[in-house]
Amino acid sequence: MSHYNCCVPHCTNSFRNAPYLHYYRIPKDPDVRKKYVVLIRNETLKVNSESTRIWSAHFDGGEKLSKTHLPSIFPWTKQMVARRELKRVSFEETQKIEQTKKRKTPLTELPLDALCQQSKENFSVDDPSTSVEIQTSLTGDLLNNLHDSLRTREQEIAKPKGRDS
Repeated sequence: MSHYNCCVPHCTNSFRNAPYLHYYRIPKDPDVRKKYVVLIRNETLKVNSESTRIWSAHFDGGEKLSKTHLPSIFPWTKQMVARRELKRVSFEETQKIEQTKKRKTPLTELPLDALCQQSKENFSVDDPSTSVEIQTSLTGDLLNNLHDSLRTREQEIAKPKGRDS
């Protein structure tokens, strides 16, 4: 096997570190050859030399598909970076973020009266869903009902069943 190096500048592929790659000669067709010279960007490129080769890594799909197939992968071209995926955020979370952005002074620097006033605006004592006392009493009532129901079932199981004849 002949030992060739790639003619593309800054390409590190060679027969030593990438033996699985194929190498191709630059086509003899003058029009295609000019396109290769423009794409490769190598000022010292020996176009007419039989030993000038380009590695298959520079072609889409890893191989040259036809005589007019041009290389398109070079060290100086940027690879397409996948766009970041946007997260879905609920309306409430969006509102919280906007409120914190609008607030110019941190909560620690606000006077205590302002904090109390702000908390009164945000919560209503009459609203059962926000009142901690009401939530606690509703939960306690539910637990008591469940406990009574459990006690009744245990007593029914403990009683001996009478036989009807």
